[in-house]
Amino acid sequence: MVARAIPDGDVLVRLVVDGRIADESFARWNAVRTRLIDDPRLVRIDDDELARLLTPDDIDRRFASGSFAHRLLTRLVADSDHDAVSEALAIIDEVDR
Repeated sequence: MVARAIPDGDVLVRLVVDGRIADESFARWNAVRTRLIDDPRLVRIDDDELARLLTPDDIDRRFASGSFAHRLLTRLVADSDHDAVSEALAIIDEVDR
């Protein structure tokens, strides 16, 4: 995860956060984010590029072992191709709907 404070004329701090973080860290970030945005004149947060990091354990919990989705996502995670993991997961979720 990368966080940068950028001067912004409208607010005291503009915080830009991006990268991928595990579920536990994502939950902690959401708690911190909620506290920070209490006063929008003090901080503006841009975390549109922050995403959950899918782990092999997440894949094992969500998909049947040996299924196409399980094999695909496991290989992409092993290759550390996190952009492809996100795209594949979005397509899988869309097909499942």
